[in-house]
Amino acid sequence: ISRVAIDEAIKNYPAGAFRVLNYEYEHVQQRYHAVIFNETLYYFDHAGKTLQKCCKDNLLPGGVIIISMCDHERHDLIWKLIDANYKVLATRKSVNDEGISWTIKVLQP
Repeated sequence: ISRVAIDEAIKNYPAGAFRVLNYEYEHVQQRYHAVIFNETLYYFDHAGKTLQKCCKDNLLPGGVIIISMCDHERHDLIWKLIDANYKVLATRKSVNDEGISWTIKVLQP
């Protein structure tokens, strides 16, 4: 929900369509082949409901959701929910030079 982030995205990708909104409380009309939650899913009050809304309202049939979250024990519950309710197509780990790691998963409903 960052105007600064949207302004930066517009500057770097002028052909893209960007807007500021709170997905938890607002509706996006379009449907997509891929929806990406990059370091954002854990900010929602109800990550499970957010993913359900995304699948129902914004994901095209056969589409994928890509989720990236830094590896932190607080995120374990979200990954368990995802693993129990979605088809995980791929999982990757990434580690930066400081040793901070991320898990990235590609999934389908």
